[in-house]
Amino acid sequence: MTTVAFAPSGASVASGGTDGEVKLWDVARRRLRSDVDSNPAQVRSVVFSPDSRLIAVGNDTGDTEIWTVEDGQYVTEFTGHADAVLTVAFSRDGKRIATGGVDRTVRLWSTDTSVLTLRPDAAQYRAAVSHDGRWIAAYNTHDESVDLWDLRTQRHIAALPDAGELTWGLAFSPDGRTIASVGEGSTLRLWDARSGRSLAVLDNHAGMTFDLAYAPDGRTLITGNNDGTVHLWDVRTRTRRATLDISAGTVYGIAVDAGGTSLAVANSDGTVQLWDIASERRTATLTGHTLGAITAAFSPSGSTLVSSGNDTIRLRDLDAGRATRHICDVVGPAVDRDRWRKLMPDVPFHMPCS
Repeated sequence: MTTVAFAPSGASVASGGTDGEVKLWDVARRRLRSDVDSNPAQVRSVVFSPDSRLIAVGNDTGDTEIWTVEDGQYVTEFTGHADAVLTVAFSRDGKRIATGGVDRTVRLWSTDTSVLTLRPDAAQYRAAVSHDGRWIAAYNTHDESVDLWDLRTQRHIAALPDAGELTWGLAFSPDGRTIASVGEGSTLRLWDARSGRSLAVLDNHAGMTFDLAYAPDGRTLITGNNDGTVHLWDVRTRTRRATLDISAGTVYGIAVDAGGTSLAVANSDGTVQLWDIASERRTATLTGHTLGAITAAFSPSGSTLVSSGNDTIRLRDLDAGRATRHICDVVGPAVDRDRWRKLMPDVPFHMPCS
């Protein structure tokens, strides 16, 4: 499993793997909805359109395919990249798709044509689109900078210099004013998203950092590191607010729920840990991945968590009451009054699943 994504509606999950298969999952029914008959090359990126009706699939051949979510039907594909498409993103209105590839280009597509090719001189390893769909930031390997583009005017705004390392993570703040980047080194960098001016270079004290995410209110920035820690940063003061000791190997992926209260951390030991952000306390450790957990994502309602690893994709119901009802529907009241009395004669009887 190389990539996984939640639909904005929360009703579907898409996953893609090294075998080229793309699967669409029904979250409510906990079952496979359809297999997408995609290109057999490795899937690098899967993303849903804002209305959850389409998925875009970027693969190793350089193509980006568009499929319907409802029935897994082919719609169209965008060709033009000479090598693998590493990252795909929809604009907020769903009218444009940005793709970045090994062939050193970032391309913007409308529903039927490429409208712009950006920075054709370096492999585009990571890209991020602002929440309002106006700005795109893309890391290129040629000069190790992050390029900032205005999608409305299709104009290059700035090259954010001195990234100085392979960039694993890029994120716009919720208000679109700041770009955060992390990568192979130990620094967290903040940039002005309008001018490209460097705002801060913070020592992450963590070696390599694979992922980062803003809390929805924009006040907290969270980084996941290969030393088994997660750092919470105060965006206003640009200081580290807390360090969470995950102690589960390398942190590969992090996700924050829409309410900004819960943090999911995907780890190399196969666990996904849940943390309460306000109290900085771990609330659960979820197991099941045998070959490491790579990514995690909350549904829009926050009631379901999806995680992917090298072995499986897993859906977790975070609503305890609903999960209990589901278990009871499956197993029923396994212990009746007589059985209870034999097993626990000193404990008052309580009908399981009543």
